[in-house]
Amino acid sequence: ELVALRVSAINQCEYCMASHSKLARGAGASEAEVVAAKAGALDVFGGRDKAALRFAEALTLRSKTVREEEFEELQRQFEEGEIVEVAAVAAIFNYFNRFNNALDIEITK
Repeated sequence: ELVALRVSAINQCEYCMASHSKLARGAGASEAEVVAAKAGALDVFGGRDKAALRFAEALTLRSKTVREEEFEELQRQFEEGEIVEVAAVAAIFNYFNRFNNALDIEITK
């Protein structure tokens, strides 16, 4: 949920940020973590979360130039299948964000 939230914040998708802020809290994220993920204040996070969020940012902002050290950090924190999952969430939310922004989907109440 934090990866979905970070990508959605970068892409300024209000619908996805609202939905995934709530879902992140429900999955155990603190309010401070939700705010930090939206703001890109990644120093709030430790190990696995920070690595996943940094990779998600890189994939969102410059997908063709994810730096070797960013990928190596991800490899230190996650197994291969988990890396695929982090990448898939970041990638699919880049799609969801664009879809929802293009159609101006209203925030669910």
